[in-house]
Amino acid sequence: MSKNIEGFLYTRIAEIREQQGMTQKELADKSNLTVDQLDAIETSDFDRYEGNNIDLKLIAEALNVEYRDVIR
Repeated sequence: MSKNIEGFLYTRIAEIREQQGMTQKELADKSNLTVDQLDAIETSDFDRYEGNNIDLKLIAEALNVEYRDVIR
């Protein structure tokens, strides 16, 4: 998968999180990630942290959305 497509997927997380009025800290706590990891995922900073499918599924659960809603 190209970095551009991956970047879009991860910025979708920030969009959903913000729509729900959730902070990065709240989502990080609910998805068992650090704020730094979540920030790196949301900003597609793959040098700091490269998200994976397990993290995306945990994030989707924490946002109370389907996994497919995060990756579309």
